[in-house]
Amino acid sequence: MGQLAHFADRRAARLDASILGMIQTSLADAVTPLSGTIDALAARIAVCEHGQGATKKVTTLKDIIVVWRSDVDHLKSTNMSMIIRTVEIPDVPDMPLSTTGDEVRA
Repeated sequence: MGQLAHFADRRAARLDASILGMIQTSLADAVTPLSGTIDALAARIAVCEHGQGATKKVTTLKDIIVVWRSDVDHLKSTNMSMIIRTVEIPDVPDMPLSTTGDEVRA
């Protein structure tokens, strides 16, 4: 019985790592296009600044771009395993045996 429990633990650990990898990949896939969009906006702002000079609006937009880039960098560096491991999963009450179809063995 000990080997079965050990096998189940190893299998659960691999599944956990696999799911975390999928989440991390999905996060990267979602955030990467944001970087491109932010870079494109920054380029357009630079063109506006070149044409109009450093106006209050252009300076404000540049400040916003800096914040957005920081947010994207933070999301890219997020370690999902640290986040997921801190989430508490409430205990699920055991179902009565009469509803599961299991028999009680003595």
